[in-house]
Amino acid sequence: MANNSSQLPFEIGWEDVTITLFGRIVDGFRGFKYKVSKSKANIHGRGKDPIARAKGKKEYEGSIKLLFREIIALEKAAIQNGGADLTDLDPFDITLVYAENGLVVTHILNNVEVTEYELTMEQGDDFMEVELPISIGKISRQ
Repeated sequence: MANNSSQLPFEIGWEDVTITLFGRIVDGFRGFKYKVSKSKANIHGRGKDPIARAKGKKEYEGSIKLLFREIIALEKAAIQNGGADLTDLDPFDITLVYAENGLVVTHILNNVEVTEYELTMEQGDDFMEVELPISIGKISRQ
C-alpha cells in the first residue's frame, strides 16, 4: 500500500487552531469561516453544449466569532486611529495556524475589513459572542 505522507493520524481539532490578530494570539476567539469563490461560465457556440469555459475573478468572504472583550479591544484600536467603530478599522491581516502532530498549515487572510456587526445578549447568557462578517482581499497559504 502506498504511503500518503500528507495523511494525518488525527483530524485537525479546535485545540490545534491558533488565530493571530494585530500580532497577538487571540484567546477570546470562538469560531471562523471563510470562503473562496471564482466565477466560471460556459461559453456557447454552435449546438446545444458549451464549447469552452470562461474563468473570472475570485471573491473572498467570511466571518470571525469573538468574545465581547476582544470586540472592545478592536473597537479601542479603531477609535485610537480616528474611527468611530469596528467598521472603521484599517485593513488588517488574520493569521490562522492549523498545527497537529508536526504538520503546520498557515492561512493568512489579507486586507480584512469588518463589514458589519451586531451586539446581542439574552437573559440567561453567560457570555457574549459576536460574529463579525468580514471582507477579505486575498488568502495566502504557507
